[in-house]
Amino acid sequence: PQELDKHASFFAADVEFYHDNGGVTWDRDSMIANTKNNACGHYTRKLVEGSFNVHSIKDFGAITEGVHIFCQNKTNQCEGKADFVMVWRKVDDKWQITRVLSYGHRENK
Repeated sequence: PQELDKHASFFAADVEFYHDNGGVTWDRDSMIANTKNNACGHYTRKLVEGSFNVHSIKDFGAITEGVHIFCQNKTNQCEGKADFVMVWRKVDDKWQITRVLSYGHRENK
């Protein structure tokens, strides 16, 4: 729960999460509930080295993009891979994610 609270703090209350397999989630509470019910304790997400890029958005924030793999905690098998894009908004000194795209889910070969 403590890590989930930390995870939730990165997202704006009105975050939109677009997932190619799971559909759209329209707010942080629903997104965190989905994370808790489907991923928490079951999978670890690992960034693919060399895949991460950051692009600034003038007077708003930034876009991050990359590729990550999903590893099952029980078996340590990293079977899944997907692309992601996140839109970050900076308000004062705080950065929050406002949009997430998680797509191209496939086997990790």
